Amino acid sequence: MKKTTLPLLLLLLLTTLGVAACGGDDGGDSSSAASATDSVIGGGSAVCDQATFDTWVEEFGKSNGTTATLPEGGFTCADGWAVLTPDVADGSASFTETVVVQAEGPVWALMDRDMVCGDSEDSAEVPASLYKQACQTS
Repeated sequence: MKKTTLPLLLLLLLTTLGVAACGGDDGGDSSSAASATDSVIGGGSAVCDQATFDTWVEEFGKSNGTTATLPEGGFTCADGWAVLTPDVADGSASFTETVVVQAEGPVWALMDRDMVCGDSEDSAEVPASLYKQACQTS
């Protein structure tokens, strides 16, 4: 076996395991957090559910040197996008932040709100159903 083949096989295995761990493609869509079942949206494998976003928000807080928690139902998903409203504390202050993420395969990627919101709803990348929450809140 060539030296380059083994890393490629390992990458394929890890990718397959990562997709399997995030759920299958049921073609579902979630417009609110009220659903008790997992919804798989965008790219066919990113899961839109409380547990997934709880973990994502916790890591988001750590990477920013804060603590962040997602209230129950503090997210909305549509068409491979999600808007999260975590409670963030940085020691001296706490606030609710609006975070926009987009599905990239099995993971959710943080998006720059200024970029994805554009100058208006017509020029925004985010779905129209999420525009107000994603782009017109603090």
